[in-house]
Amino acid sequence: MLNKVKYACYALIALGLVAQSANAALITMTPSSQTIELGDTASIDVSISDFATDQYLGAFDFELAFNDSILSVSNIIFGTELGFSFQDEFSSGANLHAVLESSLEEAQYLIDNQASEFLLFTIEFTGTNYGSSSVAFDSVLLGDQDGNEITDVDFNSARITVNNPNAVPEPSALGILFAGFAVMAFRTRKARSTLNRLN
Repeated sequence: MLNKVKYACYALIALGLVAQSANAALITMTPSSQTIELGDTASIDVSISDFATDQYLGAFDFELAFNDSILSVSNIIFGTELGFSFQDEFSSGANLHAVLESSLEEAQYLIDNQASEFLLFTIEFTGTNYGSSSVAFDSVLLGDQDGNEITDVDFNSARITVNNPNAVPEPSALGILFAGFAVMAFRTRKARSTLNRLN
């Protein structure tokens, strides 16, 4: 009997953990992958959703990690869901860029006006060198409408590839190209021999 009670307690704890993670705020980067040319701009929308019941966003502070030898931050456009707010963004070291916003509105304003899913900001990168770079969260701090930290957060990352149009083709592509030339030379030779026999 005691073992049944112990297993029932374990099951309740497990259910509680699953239910708790189901209420995790979700921060999403879209698109998750894109390819640009050297000098072009790639945009990533950073959105938030899936708050716990009666929880609204009051502030965020992110550090985004990326390869700054391939990409450079060219612009950040903040969303509007935090109302009147303090906004800032700056390079916070090699391969890092900080983006933060803190609402100066009353808690009731956030409760009355925030959608269940909304855009935090759009970050634009310029391709400065050929290669591929992930764009990922190095640190994530969120605060709710009352100034309490939101600790249950899930997030994804994105990837930007700066394409090199002058790249040397892969060996398999060269093999197919040479095979095509060989077939064309063989058919041309065969057509000439057939033409010579007819004359």
